[in-house]
This record gives sequence, C-alpha cells and structure tokens, in this order.
Amino acid sequence: MKKCLLCHQDIQYQVPLSQLLFGPTPQEPSLCPDCQKRFRPRPQNGCQGCGRPCDRKLCNDCQLWQNEYGWVLKNHSLYHYDQAMKDFMRQYKFMGDYRLHQVFQEEITQKIQSLQPTLVVPIPATPHTLMTRGFNQAAALYTGLLSELLGHLQADKQPQTSKGRQARLSTPQPFVLTSSASLATEHIVLLDDIYTTGRTLYHAADLLRQAGCQDVQSVTLAS
Repeated sequence: MKKCLLCHQDIQYQVPLSQLLFGPTPQEPSLCPDCQKRFRPRPQNGCQGCGRPCDRKLCNDCQLWQNEYGWVLKNHSLYHYDQAMKDFMRQYKFMGDYRLHQVFQEEITQKIQSLQPTLVVPIPATPHTLMTRGFNQAAALYTGLLSELLGHLQADKQPQTSKGRQARLSTPQPFVLTSSASLATEHIVLLDDIYTTGRTLYHAADLLRQAGCQDVQSVTLAS
C-alpha cells in the first residue's frame, strides 16, 4: 500500500470500476485526502496578470509591470501560496526531497498542455543549486519536453526568500538566452514554482520578447 509523501500514512485508494474497465487508469495519488485538503486551489477569475484576487482588470503590481514594460505577463497559478504550500516547498525545494515533484506534476502538466505551447521553458537554476540540491525544482514539475532557452548568469545567488520586496524588485537581469535564433513564431510558456513579486518571470519573459516572441505566458505552482 502506498504511503502519503507528506504525513507517511497509508493511502486508502480505490480505482472506480468504470475506469478499470474503460480507462484511462488514473495516476495513484501521492498524498492522502487529509493532506490534499490542506492545499487551496486558486480561482481563475482574479487579476488578468498574476491571477491573484482582484476586483479590477489588473492589480496594483501588474499595473506597475505594465507601466515598466508596456505589456503584462499572463500567469496561470494553481494554488495559493499559503502556509501549507510554504511547508511543502520547504521540504521539496530547500530540503531537496525530490519525491515531492510528483505531487502536483500531473496538474501542472495538464495546465501547460492546455495552453498549447510550442516551447516550455523552465526558469533555470544556478549551477550551485543544481550541484547542491541535485535538481531544478521548477523543471521537475513537468512531464513533457522542456527547452533550455534560458541560462543563468550567476554561479550562485542569494535565495529570494531571504530578500525583502524592494530587494527582489531591484534584482538585475540574472538570465541569458542560450540561442540566437528568432522566436517570432513561438508560443512559449515559462514554468516556475512560485510567483511572488513577478520579478524573476518578467526578467525571463523580457529576454524572450526581445528575441522576437510576442506570445509568452507563465505557469506556476502557487502565487
């Protein structure tokens, strides 16, 4: 019997007879029902930029991004970045528990594929992060083909969680394009784990748009 990846209790799971007979066979859950209930899905009727709750077309943050760039990045976020998600990310990202990549992998993959991208580009990790953690936490959330269009200029970086809001917003461009080819005909989806201020994703999207891509969106696990 499979155990919950978070609380380690046995998962009582039974595939419905109709799916056993006619398929497709659903993926066996990685979390028990109690742990699943801790995560709050984010409704899709918020800000047209970041997706957070907003009673206007764009929230204050996204209006500032629009003023700075002249465009707004459409971000699709699956869950609220609340305490349950912070605990999850602490175990997955900072403690390096790679097994947890499978918890939301199916949902992330379905969301990305529904946008019908020609390229899925994960936010890159620094070489130091890859060496110490052993994996890119954003890239591991997706089961499809990924494009390494973005590279990291820094060998290491100060974790975003250790920075205040203004320090995050003033972060200089950390990425570089790994190809000089035009992206004019591409529909690109950027993939990251958490949307906080949007600074990281806007840096990435700006590089892609400079290379000719006018169709860039992003998908994040939480915001």
